[in-house]
Amino acid sequence: MSLVDAAFLQAGFKRLEGALHDRLAILFGSAGDKAAEATHGLADAAHLSSVATKLPEDMHLDTLNFKLAAKQPLLKGGHLPKQIMTDRFGKSWLFKTTMPGKEYRALGDRAGSRIFDAIGLDTPKVSTTRLPANLSYKTLAGDVLPVKGDVYGNIQRMVESNGKALPSDVRKLTQSQIDQLTVSHVGRTLIFDNDGKAANFLTRPDGSIASIDLGNMYRYTEQGPLTRDYAPNPGDAPYYNKLWQGYVDGKINLDFSKGLRQVAKIEALPDDQFKQLLRPYAEARYAQGDAAPGYPTVESFLRMAVDRKQNMRGLMTNFYDGLAKARGLSGLDAALAKKP
Repeated sequence: MSLVDAAFLQAGFKRLEGALHDRLAILFGSAGDKAAEATHGLADAAHLSSVATKLPEDMHLDTLNFKLAAKQPLLKGGHLPKQIMTDRFGKSWLFKTTMPGKEYRALGDRAGSRIFDAIGLDTPKVSTTRLPANLSYKTLAGDVLPVKGDVYGNIQRMVESNGKALPSDVRKLTQSQIDQLTVSHVGRTLIFDNDGKAANFLTRPDGSIASIDLGNMYRYTEQGPLTRDYAPNPGDAPYYNKLWQGYVDGKINLDFSKGLRQVAKIEALPDDQFKQLLRPYAEARYAQGDAAPGYPTVESFLRMAVDRKQNMRGLMTNFYDGLAKARGLSGLDAALAKKP
C-alpha cells in the first residue's frame, strides 16, 4: 500500500469517527455545546474584558516596566499600528495593537505562537498585554482612527533580522530555507492561516527563516483541499505559492519528507493540549460575535480544529502527491525517492 493510499484510509476513518460524534451530539445533546449556547447570547463588551486580558503566564510583563522607545523606526507590514517599547533592561519589544471589536486576534497571534512552539516551528513568543498608546491606524476602508489610552494588543521581543526580504525568485533561496518554508507551511495549514505572504517571514542573520504574524488564523475555515494557487486574502498571495509553482516548473526541489515529519510532530501533540492552547482565542472570538461559519459555539469550533489536526496527514499527503504529479512524476512515492 502506498503512502497516499494509507493516508486516505486513515483520513476516511477520522471522518467517519467525526461524523459519528456529531450525529450522537445531535441525537443526545452535548453538555459542552449546551453550556456554550446558553452563554453565547450574553457576550458583550463587559464580558470581553474578562476574556481578552493578560493570561496568567503573561503576568510577568508587569515587572518589565515598558516605556515607549525614543526612536520609532518605520515598521512596514499590515494595517494595524505598532510601536517599539523598551523594558527596564533596555531590551526592545514590538507592541502591536488590535482593531476595536477584533481584540481576539491578539489572542490568535498568541495561540499561534504557542502552537508553533509546541510543534517545533520557529516563531517569536507572543504575549498579550495592555499598554498606553498614542497612535492611529488606517482601516481597510481608508478611514484613520485614533488609538489612545491603555490599548490591548500583543507584544514580543524584537526578532534579530538581517533586513532582507524573501526573494521574488525562489531559485535564490537555499535548500535549507526551502525546507524551513515547507515545514512552516504545514504549521500554517494546521491553523488555517493563509497569510503567509513574504512580509510575514523574517530572515535571521544566519539565513534561517522565522514565521511571524499568525493572528489571521482560522479566518477561512471553509477551505477545501489544498491547491498551489490558493490565495483568499486580498493583496499579497502566500509566498508558498511561489514555491509550489517553482517546484512544478522544475526550478527548485522540495523535500516532502520534511513536511511529513512535521505532520508527525503535530500528531504527537495531544489533542487536549492543542485545545487548551486554542481555547482563550476561541472564547474571546465568540464573545466578540465573530463565529466561524458553520460552527456556532466555542465547543463546535474546537472540535473542528481538532478534526483538522487529526486529518493533517491525509491533507498534506494528497497535496504533495498532486504537486509531484503536476511536475510529471507518478506521485508522492516517486518524489520521496528523488528527494534533494
